[in-house]
Amino acid sequence: MDITKVLPEECISMIVSFTSPEDACRLSLVSPFFKEIADSDAVWENFLPSDYKDIIDQSSTPSLNLFSKKQIYSHLSVHHVLLVNGNMVRLSLKSMSLYLEKATGKKCCMVSASGIEFRIRSSGSECYFSSEESVPQSRFYQLVQIKFDYKLRVTGSNLDTKVLSPNTNYGVYFIFHLVDQDYQPRNLQWMLERAQRREDGWMEVEITDFFSGDGYNLVDFHYKLKNNDLRSYCCLIVEGVEFRPKNL
Repeated sequence: MDITKVLPEECISMIVSFTSPEDACRLSLVSPFFKEIADSDAVWENFLPSDYKDIIDQSSTPSLNLFSKKQIYSHLSVHHVLLVNGNMVRLSLKSMSLYLEKATGKKCCMVSASGIEFRIRSSGSECYFSSEESVPQSRFYQLVQIKFDYKLRVTGSNLDTKVLSPNTNYGVYFIFHLVDQDYQPRNLQWMLERAQRREDGWMEVEITDFFSGDGYNLVDFHYKLKNNDLRSYCCLIVEGVEFRPKNL
């Protein structure tokens, strides 16, 4: 039975829209007929988050609205967009970036270091904004460089989970760069053993996880670093804290 002669295109489009982005891309290779359906706005709008128009309007790239839905999805799954309007999240302007997980379309976001509170307990520590060119390229305009000799507490609060995908398990990751790659103090060994190098050149370590629920909750996160060798300093450049879906 030739399904293209039995069902109207609208029905086939609806069926495809309930699959996945990967399935739609595979289907587009079958024939010109299925490519037209699999690439249609009707299919890809269903893969995009329900609030994708708000995301684009509040981002630094509102011209995305001129693209096809598949192009918008492709752009958001490859490029981070800066949210420049504070309505979606209770943090300072330009302190968050957002992108889509390519396989599922679920939202991932990063709170920049400028939107995080750093509490340092030591005598000769420093914490200041930096635009270091020697670190991996960042999606944000400013980074935070921290030098501490005893304790560092990283705190974030009031992240509204409505900016994330609902009913999803999320991991929370601390994104950083060691200023001196050759110097790894004993107190950081445990963190470095858990840390992984990302494709973008930064390091990350998972600090907690949570379930986003119905999208109307506020999330707080806390992370502590302690220097047990008081004769030396720890020096980090922090890009931010990232929230992305976990595959359990």
